[in-house]
Amino acid sequence: MFDREVILISALIFDFDGTIADTYSIIFSCFKQIFREFKGQEVTEQSIFSMFGPAEPELITISFPEYTDVSPIIDRYYELYDQKHDLMVPQQPEISEMLTEFKIEGLRLGLVTGKSRRSLNISLRHLFPENLFDFSIAGDEILRPKPHPEGLQKTLQGLDCSPGEALFIGDTDADFLAGKALAMRTIGVRWFLSNGEFPWREIPDYTFTDLPAFKDALYALTKLSLRANSKR
Repeated sequence: MFDREVILISALIFDFDGTIADTYSIIFSCFKQIFREFKGQEVTEQSIFSMFGPAEPELITISFPEYTDVSPIIDRYYELYDQKHDLMVPQQPEISEMLTEFKIEGLRLGLVTGKSRRSLNISLRHLFPENLFDFSIAGDEILRPKPHPEGLQKTLQGLDCSPGEALFIGDTDADFLAGKALAMRTIGVRWFLSNGEFPWREIPDYTFTDLPAFKDALYALTKLSLRANSKR
């Protein structure tokens, strides 16, 4: 399904939430709970999703303007996120195995997420082997979140590859727009049930709803890419 134009790749860059980790439910649950505890207010999942972009500390600061010090709210969010993780976020052994195989094949793995470094590290600790990703950047480590390509640009630099040598895999319009801003090929994935609740307005270059099909296509692409690179 991939054309010859994109077989010479050296890196795969992934979004995190909704792409390689089924974390929307826990994010919604934690935000709902801090709104109840600190604001006495019920919020919908759609309203929480619409806030996505900045990392959690900034979202909380924006959402609780009546507090001069939001650090207790931020700490409570992370406490809940860690406590609920094993219960609410399913392990992804197939994804972990797939990523490990790609790394063994010689591909560099990058991660670009809007979540904060603190929550990213919590999820990585619960879900994936240590040092699986060669470079990662979190939402509180950049000035402009997706759809701006800043995080993606820094990840490409960290992986030492050009936009044409990498594929960006994500699950939201912001991911696809960030990739297209750098003329990267984008892959949209919808293999978690929660993804389907938020329709796309932007169209990625390729779409997968099935993890095995994605793995097979990327594995074939990896073989072609490594073979072509070896002939240079």
